[in-house]
Amino acid sequence: MKILIAPNSFKECADSVAIADIFAAYLSQQHDYDIISKPISDGGDGFLRVCENNFELEKISYRIPTPYSNRQIKCEAGYSKENKKLFIESADAVGLKLIPPDRRHPLYLSTKGLGVLIKQIAADVNNGKIEADKVIIGIGGTGTNDLGIGALSELGMKLEDKHNKVLEPVPINFNETRKILWKAPKLPFKIELVTDVNNPLLGKEGASYIYGSQKGLTTKEIKIADAGFENIIRISEEEGIIQSTKFISGAGGGLAAGFQLFLGAKLILSDKFISREL
Repeated sequence: MKILIAPNSFKECADSVAIADIFAAYLSQQHDYDIISKPISDGGDGFLRVCENNFELEKISYRIPTPYSNRQIKCEAGYSKENKKLFIESADAVGLKLIPPDRRHPLYLSTKGLGVLIKQIAADVNNGKIEADKVIIGIGGTGTNDLGIGALSELGMKLEDKHNKVLEPVPINFNETRKILWKAPKLPFKIELVTDVNNPLLGKEGASYIYGSQKGLTTKEIKIADAGFENIIRISEEEGIIQSTKFISGAGGGLAAGFQLFLGAKLILSDKFISREL
């Protein structure tokens, strides 16, 4: 009998490669099965390890801040020299797994670490340390809900209140924002986003309402977060910073939306990534 083992990850427990190894080891003890192990990822936890398992990637380590403090942590990227691609797992930079339970207050958390990571990768490409014309980011398993503004702030974005005071780029300040200063950086690579969900950014089916509670938002905070997103999008449209908002992804606490709108990133739904790449 042939048995195909193709699990996704178990959130905050084990990634899909580890789960597949456990299943394979157990089944091998029971019978002489013909086991085909193909762990998958929808962009969330375990994305990078699955890519390493399939694409023979070289690991590159960077140092970035956590979502809740300036404490530095190691974050790895997977590099394919042959295909000039670099793979990042957002959960390794801003994941729920990185945030202690007592620090899970998304209105005060930031994706700044991912922005720092992108800047360092851009520097490595510009300095000739690596060759990469595409950075592929798995979006999922995030503990943040900030529209990617924290990451974008590391790439030059500034939020100002009605007194022209620069605000800290965290969701608690989004409703106080009255002006957005932004000029898209000239990155030496294109960004693609593998997303694990297909829900919109705003409203009752949006990022804050559907996934906010698992990140730590209270019922009251969910309304504040959603209104903050709406305010940022409205100002960006009025100031001509963004153009089309026909569909804005709610994946990754708005991280996918922010990168779509402000960096021109391309969205790839996980079913397409799994069927075409894995």
